[in-house]
Amino acid sequence: MLSFFRLNDPYRLIVIFFLLVFIRFPFFLGDFPLILPELQWMLIGEKMSAGSQLYTELWDDVAPFSATVYWLLDELFGRSPWAYHILGIFLVIFQGYLFNDLLLRNRAYNQNTYVPAFIYIILMNCFFDFSSLPPVLMSLTFILLAINNIFKRIDNQTKDEFFLNTGIYLGLATLFYLPCFLFLFSTFLSLLFFTGSIPRRYLLLVYGLYVPLVLTWFYYYWNNGEVGFSINFLQSPFWLKPNFYVELKTLAAIIGIPLLYTLLSLWSINRGSRFVNYQVRLQYAMFFVLVMAGLSFFITKDFAPYQLIIFVPAMAFFISHYFLLLKTGIMSEIKFSIFLGLIILINWGSVYNFFSLETWFNIENMLVKETKWSAHVKDKRVLLLGDNLHVYKEAQHATPYLNWQLSQLQLNYPNYFDNISDIYQKFSSDMPEIIIDEKQIAPVLFEKIPLIGNSYEDTGIPGMYQLKSVGN
Repeated sequence: MLSFFRLNDPYRLIVIFFLLVFIRFPFFLGDFPLILPELQWMLIGEKMSAGSQLYTELWDDVAPFSATVYWLLDELFGRSPWAYHILGIFLVIFQGYLFNDLLLRNRAYNQNTYVPAFIYIILMNCFFDFSSLPPVLMSLTFILLAINNIFKRIDNQTKDEFFLNTGIYLGLATLFYLPCFLFLFSTFLSLLFFTGSIPRRYLLLVYGLYVPLVLTWFYYYWNNGEVGFSINFLQSPFWLKPNFYVELKTLAAIIGIPLLYTLLSLWSINRGSRFVNYQVRLQYAMFFVLVMAGLSFFITKDFAPYQLIIFVPAMAFFISHYFLLLKTGIMSEIKFSIFLGLIILINWGSVYNFFSLETWFNIENMLVKETKWSAHVKDKRVLLLGDNLHVYKEAQHATPYLNWQLSQLQLNYPNYFDNISDIYQKFSSDMPEIIIDEKQIAPVLFEKIPLIGNSYEDTGIPGMYQLKSVGN
């Protein structure tokens, strides 16, 4: 199989596409596991589709451009996991093509080949939740475009637009996934060590980064949402507590195989392989990208396997080197088959529990499950006071209070007049039919705001209140 993709033939991408569909196809045969972050993205899209503005009428820390994609998906398909997974397939294929094309155009390897695209696609299947449409996946399109410009500059192409466009690409990536701003530093390091760029061009790079961020800030300023944009999005990684959807050992096991092959590649490259000076500089540039991917992973708020997608471009670059440096023959095919088999085994085994893999890949905390309230909230507009988003599996979200860490900044302090006034306005404009109170704060709110409290009655089910106009 490896020798098949060594050829410089664009039609190999068709085979790669069908391979990607083959790897992900088993999940479409049965009930595809819905994960909590995916449910949250759907709720965001659904709420925005109903006319709510992000950060003011919908409190969450999701990046604005990612939220826009989720809104468009809800407009077109409603709350459909299939739409997320199908769009994810086409986005991965496009990124695989883009990744391979930039490596071919910039002569990163000693041979023209489609092995990098193949490796990129394989790494995009390290775990089952990679197949959805997380913000980090969407951001990589612009990271790849930025890497392409960095390579061009290392190749002594010195047009000013390369610096400006690179900054804009990094800014757009940040508006899809905030930790991507760290790739500005890997760009700086590559330009500093491997080019003779003048200070003015560094300023162009920073200027380009800020252009989309400032324009987005002005959009929210125009719509009276600049405070929410700043607190909910720009500042969120620095004060929100992380959510651990899986154990750290699960993340380590998932990244273990790609990391092992990346280390083997670094060893093979430094063992004396023949590369021209320009190619060596590209390798160092991608190493800086790998380091920044690691740093960006550790400032993320949601520790879930799909966040490891941030490592894929750099790891695919080095792992491709490892396999391309192998001599053609049966042993290289065996080594590659082992790599492919391990990735698919982890992907499928995490869901279907092959060889008791659930010992290492405990995904229970990721999956959306039924709750004791599920039968009572089906098809109703619900406000959850807590973190148990499972409640929204078959319900709609009401009021702006989606992310509990953000919501409690207001709901936990009803003694302030400004908070009381704002809470009342938010309830009045989007009255929930059901309130699920996990934090025991509803009675306090009802006491402080009688107009709201008089509208609800205790259902007798612990923590559940119902709008009086709604029948039992």
